[in-house]
Amino acid sequence: MIAILIVCWNHFETTTARCVRSLRSFTDLPYRAICVDNGSEDETADYLSSLSQRDERFSVIANTTNVGWAEGTLQAMEQLRDEDHWICLLNSDTIVTPGWLSKLKSHLEGNPDLNAILPNEHPVHGGVASGASNHRETPIVAESLPAQPLPSTREVLELAAQVESDFRGMLRLAKPSGFCLLARRQSQAVLSEYLRDFESFHQRERSWDEFWSQVQGRAAIALDTYVFHSRAGSGGYYNDHRER
Repeated sequence: MIAILIVCWNHFETTTARCVRSLRSFTDLPYRAICVDNGSEDETADYLSSLSQRDERFSVIANTTNVGWAEGTLQAMEQLRDEDHWICLLNSDTIVTPGWLSKLKSHLEGNPDLNAILPNEHPVHGGVASGASNHRETPIVAESLPAQPLPSTREVLELAAQVESDFRGMLRLAKPSGFCLLARRQSQAVLSEYLRDFESFHQRERSWDEFWSQVQGRAAIALDTYVFHSRAGSGGYYNDHRER
């Protein structure tokens, strides 16, 4: 089973609603979603509560205050079960696309040396072909969608189809940002340490590069798996006051 951990906070229509709709529509593997509401003051909490009653794949942790993205994710991680062999961190301000989870899982299974696989959120960089004996640079021709104004789901899906067609099966080595990724359950301890000290990493008081090297981590971006991420601060760490 794949456990998807999602922390939510306000901005329902521009974050959680779109994320959950896409998750339920385009996820093609068995999963269960552990949602954490960080004391939202809009309809987010009621929506998640109702959803958990209608769809057994969804469960909700309701916080009375905003404990932040990292602490909320740790709370969700405490709800993992023995059958949860995969952990997916997914921000609530994302829109996932058809086959996203199966492609991430396939990449990770096919590359046992990787600790984590990330979706492609910015399809404008060079990449390397997965499994090639001599990695070759590949031009990325797709354009990133703007975060503001928010794109329609149709626009996201059109870009996802183009990205998959252009870069099928391709990876690019990269350090994980920690926000959106799929990892094996064996990586839980590493993820937990990162989350417990998230503010130090975020404020650059502690080096993420050094930590990632110390744990001998290896991660890659699945260039063929596009996920739109508006970076709207749904977890509460980024106080985004833009009009949406």
